[in-house]
Formats: sequence, C-alpha cells, structure tokens
Amino acid sequence: LAGQISNPIVIGPIVNIPDPGFKSTLVNNAAINTDIDREIQVTEAAAYTGGLYISGAFMSNLTGLEAFTAIDTLYVYFTAVTSLDVTANTALIYLNCSYNKLTSIDVSGNTALTQLYCEHNQLTSVDLSANTALTYLNCTHNQLTSLNVSANTALTALYCYYNQLTSLDVSSNMDLSILYTGNNPLTSLNFSNNLDFLDCEYNQLTSLDVSANTGLWYLVCNNNQLTTLNVKNGNNINFFYFSAIGNPNLTCIQVDNVPYSYANWSAGKDANASFHLQCGTTAVPDNGNLATVQIFPNPAVNHLTIDLGSNYKKVQVTIADIAGKVIYTTIATDTQKVEVNINDFAEGIYVVQIQAGDSIGTKNLVVEK
Repeated sequence: LAGQISNPIVIGPIVNIPDPGFKSTLVNNAAINTDIDREIQVTEAAAYTGGLYISGAFMSNLTGLEAFTAIDTLYVYFTAVTSLDVTANTALIYLNCSYNKLTSIDVSGNTALTQLYCEHNQLTSVDLSANTALTYLNCTHNQLTSLNVSANTALTALYCYYNQLTSLDVSSNMDLSILYTGNNPLTSLNFSNNLDFLDCEYNQLTSLDVSANTGLWYLVCNNNQLTTLNVKNGNNINFFYFSAIGNPNLTCIQVDNVPYSYANWSAGKDANASFHLQCGTTAVPDNGNLATVQIFPNPAVNHLTIDLGSNYKKVQVTIADIAGKVIYTTIATDTQKVEVNINDFAEGIYVVQIQAGDSIGTKNLVVEK
C-alpha cells in the first residue's frame, strides 16, 4: 500500500493558501517547501527568513502571507491583488508592492520598515504613522489626496509625483534631501532647509523660496503659476540643473550671480523672466526686450556705448564673462550715455548688467577681435 500513495503524509498544521497561483509560487520554492510536499507547513513559513518574490496577474488573494513572520524583504509585482496587509510580517525592512491594483495597504505593524515602494496602484490614502524607521518612500502614480509623513523623521527621499495632492508639508522631515512631487495640483509646499534635490513641476504653486537650502543642486519647477522665485542660496555655481520654464507670470528670478545665471541658466527660464540679485524693484526685461536701453556696437571691438534712453542721476554698469567673473564695473552720474573702453577684453560673450535708478536690466555683449 505504501508504494501506491501518491501524496506524502503531511505532518503538522498547514498554512491556508486559497489562491492557487500564490500557493504554487510557494510550494515550488524549495527554500520554503523544504519537505517538498504539496503544502506549506506553518513551521516552514515561520522558519523562512529570506526574501519573498510574488508576481503574476493570475493572483488575486495573498491569504497565507501572514504566516511568513520572519521575512525581511517582500516583492509583490503585477498581480490582481486589491488589498495588502503585511502587519504580521513584523521583520520586514523592504517592501515593494508596485504595479498592482491596490486600493488599500496596511503597514501599521511594520515598525522596522525602512523602504517602501507602492507606486502604480490605486491608493487614495496610506497610513505611515507607525513606520518611524522609514528612510525611502515611493508612492508615485496613485490617487493620494493627502500624505502625512510627519512621523517619518528619518525619511531621506520622497517620491510622490502623479497623485492628487493639493498640499504637502515635509518641514519636520529634517533628514529629507530628495523631494520629487511633480504632477500634482499642489498649491502649498513646505519643506526644511536641507533639500538637495527638488522637482515640483506641473503643480499650481505661486511662490517658491529655496534660498535657505544652501546645499540645493537640482531644481525643476516648470509649469506652475509662479510669480516669485528665490534661488539665491549661495550654491548656484554648483547646480547640476535648473529649470523654471512654463511660468508665464514669473518676471524676476532672484539668484546669486546675474551674469553667471544668464550664461548657464538662460535655457531654464521663459523669455519674459529676468535674473536679478534682488527682486521687488522695477525690473527692466532683458534679451532684446529692453524698452529704452541700447548697447552698441554689438558685436564690439574696442569700445561700447550704453544708451539709457533718458537721463539718470546714478547708473551702475557691471560686465562679467560667461563664467560669471566680473571684469568691469563703473558708476556714472547725471548721464544718459555710458561709454566703456573694452580694448582689453578678450574675444567672447559677456553679460552687461545695468542698474539705473530703480530699474535693473541685462544685455548680452559679443566682443570680437
């Protein structure tokens, strides 16, 4: 009779796994199913300490996952699962449940969790109040209308683009250095002074001030409703990338160095926006749109004339090379025209900044030899 038995005898209680696809994944994993039978014993599940990788559109029920209390890594990819409860998996450090159909996720029991990826689902909310060890969160491409990360003070990177967030406050997340919150209807965004990387494009922000973020080296704030932008953080020269295009009401961008910004960031602003050391004064547009100021000849060889269009009591002229180094400055009084000797200038492109009265404007100058 023993030779006719096709199924080994199961010893001990087994884990209830009603979904055949999920069960097949577990049973066919020799590291889990150590006795190579057709069931997963409770002892086998509890003893497994590795990572668990679950994938397949044929899966819709992950009942039985709660028995794997010792796993520290969990991947759930491309399934038909709509809810995920990992509260019993208390050893989890890394959870990636992206590209599913999740409408709810419960991580309230996962206090050791440091990384959470739940992008490309249908989540409208997520409770992270218990996940105080969390350092990395990617919840992009969901339907989140609010996101509270005030308890996640260890967070260093947050990606929450493509959601429905109207406001976001990460000012208490002092370790946060990377914030990517594009493609939301944000009208309010508060952050600490420690950001190095900020992408907030395609929102509804009207003002943005990153002057206190002295380590910031990446800023993209395209396609908002900005009327004020302060990037004067003392670190502009070390920026890897800057872009603020698609803000039609933004006319003044406050920066560290005006000539440097024109030489390196001109492609990152709209034509009607100007770079200035201080915004709030009456700013004259640049790039050929100056109403009264003209410089000639341009290109120039040995001499340059700046015609202000009307008489001013005080005029300050500063000329810098394309690297932002100031090579000439002068102050003239009671004049309409300023004459500049450029005989010692090397051939190249320069930025001329003119401050006349309360108006500030800039012009590009080409010197030929």
